Amino acid sequence: MRGSVTLLQYEHGIIRQVTDVLAEMVKKDSFSKHQKQTAKIADFLYSYVSKYHHIKEERFLFRTAAAMSSELATGAEELKGDHKKVNALIARLRQLSKRKEAYEDGTLAHVAKDLVDRMTVHIRHEEDVFYPKVEDALSMEQDAELMAAYEEFSMSKFDASFVRQSEDFAIKVQDEVLGPGYYKGIQ
Repeated sequence: MRGSVTLLQYEHGIIRQVTDVLAEMVKKDSFSKHQKQTAKIADFLYSYVSKYHHIKEERFLFRTAAAMSSELATGAEELKGDHKKVNALIARLRQLSKRKEAYEDGTLAHVAKDLVDRMTVHIRHEEDVFYPKVEDALSMEQDAELMAAYEEFSMSKFDASFVRQSEDFAIKVQDEVLGPGYYKGIQ
């Protein structure tokens, strides 16, 4: 295990917690009931996924991986293409979450479903295919350099409490939309 990969996997857990809430909202067609939370989810995904997580992957892990082998370089480019698509869907969700008619005509639900589906496949591919290959090739020194780069990026661009606030948001929105203890109850 490499800390630089494990940290990104942890971030995926936070992302999945929020996208799972979106998935339930799609399934239950409950966007109209949760307009305030939908707008907050869209803003969260923009700041946490588009401006934080994806940038860490692309600037640091993908660049390092691309320098290690042509196979990893190809994989990193494909994942960057996925990021562009996900980021575009997040931007669209943010726009729609501010328009009342998008809740009524199903446009918002359609975009949310596309986003959840794409992110689910993307994260699964990163964790099951790309990350294991990176971990096999990544030296301990490279891992330490990546961890330092992540820290420097985070401290220069985000408040020291950003990650903790993101974790708290994921729990709060899950409880607000699905009810306290929802996931505990289905285990």
